[in-house]
Amino acid sequence: MLDYSIICLSSIDWNFMHQRPQQIMKLLSKKHPILYIEPTKTWEGCLRKQGIGGFKTLRKINSNLFVLNPIIPFSARKFPYINNKINNEFHKNLQKTVFDLGFNNNILWFYTYNQNDLIGLFKEKYIIYDCVDDHAQFNPQKAKIVSTKEDYLLSKADHVFVTAENLYNKVVKKNKKVTINRNGVDVSHFMVPLNPEKKEKKVVGFIGAIFDWVDVELIQKAAQSYPKITFSLVGPIQNTIDKVSLKKLPNVVLHGIQDYNELPKFIMEFDVCLIPFKISQLTMSVNPVKLYEYFASGRPVVSTALPEVLPYLPYAYIGNTHQEFISLIGRALEEDNIEWVRIRKKIAADNSWESKVIEMEKVLKNLVI
Repeated sequence: MLDYSIICLSSIDWNFMHQRPQQIMKLLSKKHPILYIEPTKTWEGCLRKQGIGGFKTLRKINSNLFVLNPIIPFSARKFPYINNKINNEFHKNLQKTVFDLGFNNNILWFYTYNQNDLIGLFKEKYIIYDCVDDHAQFNPQKAKIVSTKEDYLLSKADHVFVTAENLYNKVVKKNKKVTINRNGVDVSHFMVPLNPEKKEKKVVGFIGAIFDWVDVELIQKAAQSYPKITFSLVGPIQNTIDKVSLKKLPNVVLHGIQDYNELPKFIMEFDVCLIPFKISQLTMSVNPVKLYEYFASGRPVVSTALPEVLPYLPYAYIGNTHQEFISLIGRALEEDNIEWVRIRKKIAADNSWESKVIEMEKVLKNLVI
């Protein structure tokens, strides 16, 4: 098999919530040189988010994996001449970074539809698009613009991976070379023991970003329905979310964003794990990573009726309404089924990130022979 380097255009920073892009690239770096390019930032953005330390542009994660924090002076989209000057210099710097790293036989690997202008810049041999969301649904007002950009990327991709069946049904109309490669889990990281002793106070928990797709009203109703149960929420909270209402509830604890290495400690305290997503056009195509992370611990999971969770009945409790979801939390708290614990752990083991990368490598091997 021809060896190759991977230039990954990611939609998230390396240190922001360890998700699919980081997991996949970390494992691929065991065999291939990887340059993980974070979303582009301006000088002002770097200072605001990371301080002076944010200006460190290239860092080494391991002997084969490098992370680039690309920075431009400022955004000049309203001034085409200046914008072109900035982009030309930016592109030259990217090319120099790739050249200095000694990359060749490059694969350009996209997690974002927003950097199509980089296609061809690295004389890449192949283009991969790992599509993890129905991006047009994040902002319906910009859906047409997003779809146009994504359609262009799909027309250029040599292969597309998708994480959900609904994504497959959408993408295959644009590109026939598509494979379903669902999300996975770092099994050993999340395989925490169950609590053998009866705790005086039960804990129901959620780990993940509390953004617009999370049904905060449902969480509030659930917490009010079980005043003696602690609701532990671990993850960043979007500015548009009503944090005040959550904080007013005495049995809700907001832990904020936590380091990836700390997450198992929180799950260890959970008696029941939640996936309280709204049912929408966006979430109809979501394959939640947290499902596999929860399952690795063996704990019962209560979810809304997401299409990608439905196949895991009865090992996940699925509520079609707020009332049913809340009722199922009570059932899950009373669960005493060792066989279901074993099956959940088996499902997680069958969906390790390692297994996902093995599937990807088979596709890549056929591309580069």
